[in-house]
Amino acid sequence: MSLACDLRIAASHARFGAPVARTLGNCTAPLAFTLFANTVGPVRARNILLTARLVDASEARAIGLVNEVHPGEQLLGRVTELAGHLTELAPLTLAAVKEATRRVTRAAALRDAEDIILSCYLSEDFKEGVRAFLEKRKADWQGR
Repeated sequence: MSLACDLRIAASHARFGAPVARTLGNCTAPLAFTLFANTVGPVRARNILLTARLVDASEARAIGLVNEVHPGEQLLGRVTELAGHLTELAPLTLAAVKEATRRVTRAAALRDAEDIILSCYLSEDFKEGVRAFLEKRKADWQGR
């Protein structure tokens, strides 16, 4: 979800990830993968998703996943300060930057990914992943 935000400010205790390879056995949506790969690079995105790991706030800052990291008690103050600053800037310029970014992202978006999505969501592994999640147990993956 944070990848859809224009600016990302995190608390120092925050963690980020999409550990679907160890939870439900599904896959990330094509647009989400595109945003992730465009943000942190395709090789790093692949590593994080393949290992199903969570990234702590300091690593997230280092790889560009978040713009700033602050102690939790300072977060609201920083967000308020930034929001105030943004209100002083040219709104049409900000809108143009947002639209240009949206167009670049759309142009680079993963296309023809329906087969990838269906291979996960229609699989026996996905059904097992959902059952295991609901039963609070480790999934027994079979690769089918």
